[in-house]
Formats: sequence, structure tokens, C-alpha cells
Amino acid sequence: MMKISPNVLAFVAAAVLTGLVLFVFGTLQFYGPDSAVWRFFDAAKNMDQETWTDAAVAPKNSHEAQEIDAMANALHDQVFANGYTIRLRDSERSPSKVTVTVLLVAPNRRIIRNAPFITVKDRNGWKVDIHETYKIWNSMFRPRPVPQEIN
Repeated sequence: MMKISPNVLAFVAAAVLTGLVLFVFGTLQFYGPDSAVWRFFDAAKNMDQETWTDAAVAPKNSHEAQEIDAMANALHDQVFANGYTIRLRDSERSPSKVTVTVLLVAPNRRIIRNAPFITVKDRNGWKVDIHETYKIWNSMFRPRPVPQEIN
């Protein structure tokens, strides 16, 4: 019977463990609400319409399809073209919906804005819901009347 040296066994065990870790992380790389936002932003950065469409909830009508394209184009033209990067933070969680807060980071590494992105879970995994994101933005950024003093 052939005897295997402990060094070879240690190497094989390390290789198997490395393969298992890479498999698990590779499998989970595109799972979860954060990854949906990352995929959408990365696709916008690279002007990859097929991927940004896949990372977003399927539009119900042509207006929602235009919203998705407009968001991706604005990210490309106004954010990434000017050297900004993003960081993600979860803010609200439920079983089928997560609000992911996107922090916009300037080239000088200062956080200059944060914005919520709504992600929802469907049978194909997590997707960015651009229509719901716009609805939240409209309610957040709508100018409010200044109260008048009572005389």
C-alpha cells in the first residue's frame, strides 16, 4: 500500500477548501439586493443595456422602460463619467423588499449624496425596481412650501 506524505494531504485539503470557498462565493456573487444594485450600476457604467435591463424589474409599460434607460444613462453620463464611485448600505429590510441606500462618493473620497434604491425579490432573484425608486425620490426631493408666520 502506498503511503501519502502529510505535506501532500495538507496541499490537497487546502486545494479542496479553496475550491469550495470559490464555488460558494461565485454562486452567491449575483444573489441578494446589494448585488442587484451593483449589477445595475456596473451595467450603467459600461453602457450594457442588456445587463441593466436584466438587473431591473421588468417594465410594465413603455414609460417604465424609458425610466430604466434614463436612470442608467444618467448614471453613466453624470456619475461615472465624472469619476464618482458608489458604496451601498442597507436601510430597510422585509422578506421581499429591501431599500438599499447608495452613497455617491466624489473623486476626493467625500460622500456627497445618498439615495435609496428599491429592490424586490421575484422568482428570478433580486431586481432593482426603478419605478418604485423614482416614486420615493419624487416624494423626498419635492420642494415643500415654506410655512408663513402667523401674525
